[in-house]
Amino acid sequence: MGIVAICSLICLLLTYMESKGASKNGMLYGFLLVTLLGCIHFNYGNDYVSYYHLYNQIETISFDFKSIMNGDVYRERGWVLLCYAFKPFGGFFTLVAVLNVIQNYIIYNFIRKEVKKDWWPLSVFFYLFHSSYYLLNFSMMKQGFVICIFLGLWPLIRQKKWLISAGILFLCSFIHGSSLILIPFAFVGFLSNINGKYYVYFFVGIILFLWSSISFIEDAFNSIFLFKEFDEYTRYQDDSSSNAFGLGFLIQLLPLLISIYYFWSNIESDKSNKVMVAIATLTFIVTPFTTVVPAVGRIGLYFGIYNLAAWPITYSSINNKGLRIFFISLYVTIISYDYLIFFSNPVFAQYYAEFHTIFSVH
Repeated sequence: MGIVAICSLICLLLTYMESKGASKNGMLYGFLLVTLLGCIHFNYGNDYVSYYHLYNQIETISFDFKSIMNGDVYRERGWVLLCYAFKPFGGFFTLVAVLNVIQNYIIYNFIRKEVKKDWWPLSVFFYLFHSSYYLLNFSMMKQGFVICIFLGLWPLIRQKKWLISAGILFLCSFIHGSSLILIPFAFVGFLSNINGKYYVYFFVGIILFLWSSISFIEDAFNSIFLFKEFDEYTRYQDDSSSNAFGLGFLIQLLPLLISIYYFWSNIESDKSNKVMVAIATLTFIVTPFTTVVPAVGRIGLYFGIYNLAAWPITYSSINNKGLRIFFISLYVTIISYDYLIFFSNPVFAQYYAEFHTIFSVH
């Protein structure tokens, strides 16, 4: 735990210093540090060993494109092709390193271009200390990669380059099948400017319907959907707390409530900002589904990554400085608390307790 937490804090501090003009390229140096950890980690995270063994298994099989595309080697054919592609270039360790470089570059570039400089620390804090992103990406390599690709496509989506965006998202489905759900978002660039109050009516209506229709949702999932893509993530669920409606749960609803306020006030004229916030709020639509199929909560991560921009946009819409600081502090506190709990949670503790590097492999 220690090395990852310390490096994450250093990255956050360097970002803060640059945002205040006290350091040049502080955020860049911070991201280089946390990226280095991702590149050299070994046997750190729930599924690392499973990915490692899968690669070794694939490596022993002679390359046969037809067999791969038939799913004979492994169900996610794109991942198999990636494994074969890196075989001549250092194998699994190089694959992991390259994926981490790509992912962290996308996150860094998105924050730098889409978030105002004063708000960079909040975005970096979200990425590093919300346990579902930087931390969990040590383990969920396939979906973590696709999540970052979806975020990285934002400039193309905004520019209405739907064919390229949809094509890339379709190819991503060969790495993680759940990404098929993202293909319609290749077209959101064509949305006209969102009327904030209409969106609130629509969104709140959908939320209330889903949260009051658990039995309907359960029947739908049982009869229609199969979630093989999420089978390996069932051990990531903490059943003891996943459906608890305590103070922590209410505090975690703050971004939703502030997003509703942001849309209701309708003061934002930037269409791009509104669309990013709208995408981020879709995380809360997934919430009712997690009571039926907990692993489906992983779908929400695709949309939640847009909170890198949505948090700064919505919190900055609160004109009262004292109230704004209070709400930010409250949510930062609960995220920090969850971060600490993550390392003591029996679901994760044994896999994240001690950081190992590839240099320890003999």
